[in-house]
Amino acid sequence: MPGLWRAQDVFRASKESVEQIARLVDAEAAWLADVLQDLRFVVDRFVCDDFTVFAPPFLMRRQGDPVWVAVRDTPDETFASLYDDLRYLDEDELVKVLRLAPDVVRRHPVATDMHLWLDLCEVRGLDLQAIGPGGSDEQTAHLLGAVVDAWVGVWTEDGPVYRVSRVGLEREFENWLKRNLGVLADFELPLRLVEPPQPLFASGRRGDLLCVATADAAHVSEGDLVMIENKAHMVHVEAFEQLKDYVESVPAHIATRHPDLVRPGQRVHGLLLADGRTLELQELLLKPGYHYVSLAALGYREWLHTGERDVAAASEPDLVREERTVSGAGPLVAPREAGVSLRAAGPWTIAGGQHATRRAANRALAAHLGTYTKEKWRAAQQEHGLQ
Repeated sequence: MPGLWRAQDVFRASKESVEQIARLVDAEAAWLADVLQDLRFVVDRFVCDDFTVFAPPFLMRRQGDPVWVAVRDTPDETFASLYDDLRYLDEDELVKVLRLAPDVVRRHPVATDMHLWLDLCEVRGLDLQAIGPGGSDEQTAHLLGAVVDAWVGVWTEDGPVYRVSRVGLEREFENWLKRNLGVLADFELPLRLVEPPQPLFASGRRGDLLCVATADAAHVSEGDLVMIENKAHMVHVEAFEQLKDYVESVPAHIATRHPDLVRPGQRVHGLLLADGRTLELQELLLKPGYHYVSLAALGYREWLHTGERDVAAASEPDLVREERTVSGAGPLVAPREAGVSLRAAGPWTIAGGQHATRRAANRALAAHLGTYTKEKWRAAQQEHGLQ
């Protein structure tokens, strides 16, 4: 399944690294090259959607991430057990395990090798209901798990440095967004463009896209205005100041250029679309209630990947990501067998209730137990066939 990212882009020392994986995985070279392209896409999509990707020894995180700090400060003797928790538990369960506030865990998600493997299976077209024991896709899923394990092992202290792929020029993303503005409705932002969509403000500055809400939704009311700022790279606090300036300029612009759009009680919203954001910017956007959607969440990276499009070189390097995102080797955990473990499929019975998915079963088990130690949790998982 060829896509945007070429196999030689995956590693700095491409040929040697790919050959290293090929020695560990019994697969055809052409198939392996395609899988590595897809794995690159999966990793970058997580990173650019502001996930910490923690698959020891591979680590990609934003500086100061509080969930990573909680993981990092775990005593050595319990670290491997905590890593296993991260691999299998959902947000509600991680709140208990990490002893952090629910909103902190929700706003700072973690992806592990298990999540990389599951996404890779999906990208490769496998039926996620058929990857367990006896399923029609079990053999292929095991092989993809072996690729993930081998790939993770490349990123040692003295190994290559991981570089996140770029999405190209901002104008190319903006043209895509104009054609696909409806995707924002999935984020409770049903919008249409104001014509002309790029407002020229009295200050002489020109905004990216000005829109009007076409219906009531969770984030907007019909007739509200939404000022969109687009960035085709990771952004820091400067993007907030720019968006704030544009949002504050919209009422006067509309009153003079589009008086027909003025409505009683009308609000002006700010929406930042970017290929990742720093932690400082994430907190700043919360205060005035500005909205944010990553290019990965919008589906732009997926469109590039599946559309086999060449990305034009950006005019400048992604310095914010270089400075604010840490690529390195994470702490090692106990060695695992090659390939990701495939556990028994459901349904699971917890406290008399039937649960079809592992996530739902784990959540029900946590609620049933109430408070528990790590040892009690492990024993309960084993008892209910969740290990």
